Amino acid sequence: WLEKASGCFSNPDQGCDDQTSFNALAAHKGDINPVMDGRHGTKPVKGGEGRVYWSEFEGKRCAIGYLPISDFSNGHVFFLQKVPQNLEKYPYAIHNTHNFYGHAGKMYRFLASKLWAVEGNSEEYSDDLNYLSFESFAGTEASKKSSPLVAHILARDELRREIWAAIGLAKALDRVLVLPRFNCFCDRYWYPILPQCRLPGSQRFVFSQSCPLDQILDVGAVADPGFVVKTRVDGFFEHAKAKPLLESRKEVRLVETREKVKCLSPEEVKKSLASSETVLHITGGIRGLFCGFPDNSAEAKAIDAGISKAFNSDWCCHQNGSMPIAPHTRVGALPGGSFDAGPHADKVTIDLASHVWDLTIPEQDKWQARIFGIPFPEGSSMAEHNHYKC
Repeated sequence: WLEKASGCFSNPDQGCDDQTSFNALAAHKGDINPVMDGRHGTKPVKGGEGRVYWSEFEGKRCAIGYLPISDFSNGHVFFLQKVPQNLEKYPYAIHNTHNFYGHAGKMYRFLASKLWAVEGNSEEYSDDLNYLSFESFAGTEASKKSSPLVAHILARDELRREIWAAIGLAKALDRVLVLPRFNCFCDRYWYPILPQCRLPGSQRFVFSQSCPLDQILDVGAVADPGFVVKTRVDGFFEHAKAKPLLESRKEVRLVETREKVKCLSPEEVKKSLASSETVLHITGGIRGLFCGFPDNSAEAKAIDAGISKAFNSDWCCHQNGSMPIAPHTRVGALPGGSFDAGPHADKVTIDLASHVWDLTIPEQDKWQARIFGIPFPEGSSMAEHNHYKC
C-alpha cells in the first residue's frame, strides 16, 4: 500500500491517492469497494458482528474491519460533532478530513485543538510579542432566529465586523491578534446547503460548543505571514506553552452598552489602549470601537483587502456554493469615522438564506435538499443535480 501510494504522490497525473490505493489493493477483484463483493454482499469474519470482512490484499486473504468513530475519528466527528469529547473519550487517532483549506486548514485545526506539539522556543508563543484578544458576541443575537441557516449567516456577518475592528486595533497597537472561538449553527460542505443545516446522519450541533473557524472564514489566508496583522488561532491561550503569557495580562472594557459605542480613531486607540502588558483583552464587545484608518490610506486598503480575502469563500446561497467557480464579490466597507465603519451586512446572502430555508424540508434528511432553489449552470458537470420541480 505504501509503495502504491508513494507512486501516486510522486506522479499526480495518475489520478490516485492514499485512499484509492488502499481500495484498489484491498477490494475483491473487479470491484472497488474493500468490504463488498461484486454483488454488494459482505462476508463477515466469525464473531465480527458484521464489522469485520474478508478480503484479499496483495493476493493474501486478510480481514478488514470498521473502526469505532469515537476512537478513530474523522474530521467531522471530532472537530464539529465532537462525539469523543461528549463521550469524554480521547481518540486513538484523528483523520483530519472535511477540511477546506488543505495543509493550512489542517495545521490550523490541530493548533486550535491543542493537538500539535511545537518544538523548542518557537515564536508562536514568544513573550517578546504583545497580543490582543477580545470577547466575541457573534451569534448571540442570531441564536434567537428560528432558521439555523439565517442565524449562521447573521453570526458570520457579526464576526466579520468584529474581526475588522480587531484587526484595526491590533494594527494600531502593533499587537498579534488572537482570534475568538466561534459557535456554528450550520455545517459547511461543498454544496450550497444541506438538509437540517448539517451532513445527513450527523448529530445536531450544540450551540455552546465551538466549531473550527474554517467553517466561516479562510483560515489559510488569516494565518498567512503576509496577512495584514499577525494572528494566532482561537484557543491559543488554552495551550500550555501560552499560559506564561497570561501572567502579564490587562483586561479593558470600553463599551458600557453595545447600543452606545463611541468609536476610536487610530490616534485615540494608541492613547486609550496603550499598555505594557503582554496580553491586552477587550471585554464587553469590540464592534464599533474602531473608526477605521483614513479613507484610501494604505492601512485602510490593507484591512479591507484582508477581510475580503478571509471571508471570500462562503458556501451558502450563491450558485455552486464555494465550489468550483463562484467566489463572493469583494466585501464592501463603509467610510471610516462611525460605529458602522467596516464591512457591510451581507443582505443579499441573508435574503437568499431565508428563501432557501423556506424551500427545504428540515425533517427529511435528503441529499437533494443541498441545492433547493439554486440551480447549477446548464451544461456543467453538476447540472444533473438540479431539481427544478422543487
